[in-house]
Amino acid sequence: MEPEPDGATAAWPRIGTLVLDEGPGSVARCRVFVRHCLEDGGWPDKLDGEERRQAVEEVLLLASEIATNACLHADGPRRLTVSGSGTTVRVEVADGSALLPVLRPEGGVPCGDGRFGGHGMRIVDRLTRGRWGSEAHGTGKTVWFELVRPEPSWTGLDRPMRSHGPASGTPA
Repeated sequence: MEPEPDGATAAWPRIGTLVLDEGPGSVARCRVFVRHCLEDGGWPDKLDGEERRQAVEEVLLLASEIATNACLHADGPRRLTVSGSGTTVRVEVADGSALLPVLRPEGGVPCGDGRFGGHGMRIVDRLTRGRWGSEAHGTGKTVWFELVRPEPSWTGLDRPMRSHGPASGTPA
């Protein structure tokens, strides 16, 4: 599951592509691969510690959602591509179904067993602030999302210095 060498697709430098075979465990393999790509690609830049962990976890959640949809509504994910820059990451999942995803109504839709489903793309829509989509192609479709890293929080070293003394009007 090593990422492919860096390439370029349109404006997005590719970090890696994973080709998947049918079978169980594809969502877990997608998560492991995305995490590996983010670490190797240095995404998100300018974040450390807990902020970086939270940003990576959001990407993993979103990747899991679209990979799970490929399992539920197609024959599973066939290809996963991770690309991006220091501030934005893009994840694409291709599958063999031409059925494009849609946002379900708030509250979900009945699944027939007394539960409600259809929340996956709503989660994707909210966390990405609407930066997702799908494209049909000859062998199925590709569903993608983009996530912009949050701005780093201020640390003690990053805070502007306060002026003291006569120049600031404060007695020295």
